[in-house]
Amino acid sequence: MLLHLLSLLFQYAYAFNLESQNPTTFSGPRESYFGFSFDFYEPGDKGLSIAVGAPRYNTSQPGVTSGGGIFLCPWQLGRNDCSIVPFDQTGAVI
Repeated sequence: MLLHLLSLLFQYAYAFNLESQNPTTFSGPRESYFGFSFDFYEPGDKGLSIAVGAPRYNTSQPGVTSGGGIFLCPWQLGRNDCSIVPFDQTGAVI
């Protein structure tokens, strides 16, 4: 019973803070496991972003269900919008 109650508690734990004074919360598609992994990304002089993994994200690839995705989230005060990083959307083999 205790294990079941703990599992209910953990499904609501969806974030942690990298900045405790000015926290920012990012969120992604439900059941995509958004936040499973992350890394910092700094594309030159455009500022710091966080690349967030969502391994069960449903892609638009034909014949692929829950192929996963990576979201790019700008780490700036007052912004919490994330955008999907476009990968192979046709299922083509290189």
